[in-house]
Amino acid sequence: MKTLFDETVIGTMRLKNRLVHSATWEATADDAGRPTPRLPGVYRELARGGIGLVVTSATPIAKDTSGLACMRSLYDDASVPAFRALEW
Repeated sequence: MKTLFDETVIGTMRLKNRLVHSATWEATADDAGRPTPRLPGVYRELARGGIGLVVTSATPIAKDTSGLACMRSLYDDASVPAFRALEW
């Protein structure tokens, strides 16, 4: 029987274990909804802590979409550079 700590596969994705961090609100965006430099660190710490899969939080794509304070959003091209910084 497999345990939480055994490697697993979802489609073409190989995970080192079955631990999943579900989507959460990290409050790591500026007033325009652009990710702050703090966000990559949040994901790195989850990975270093042993999480096998991180599901990122919602990212509204319309400017008039209500959300939480400091919630990421992607509704214009000006936000693209900040999101690109999340690539590792």
